[in-house]
Amino acid sequence: MMRACVVGWLGRDPDVKRVQDATVMELAVRIALGRGKGYQWVRLHLWSKYLQSRAADLRKGDRLIAWGVMTLRAYDNNGQPQATADMRCDDLSPLTDGAQ
Repeated sequence: MMRACVVGWLGRDPDVKRVQDATVMELAVRIALGRGKGYQWVRLHLWSKYLQSRAADLRKGDRLIAWGVMTLRAYDNNGQPQATADMRCDDLSPLTDGAQ
């Protein structure tokens, strides 16, 4: 686990799930790895109702910045090594055209 900040584009509308007695909102964010180096997807998990209310108006294609604790996990996909990145989000903010 590590603390991280990511800037990226929302890949789909926010998805709300029920986990035991809690509600979690999941966002799929595409981040650029650098000029010509491709992209990586990061799943943001928002547990706080405050963050969920801030993210409720976000839509696919919106740009945002998020802070939190990042977890990286390696797995095997039909013999091919893969990796996934998840972030338990502490704060987020939409980025408007003026903030680019």
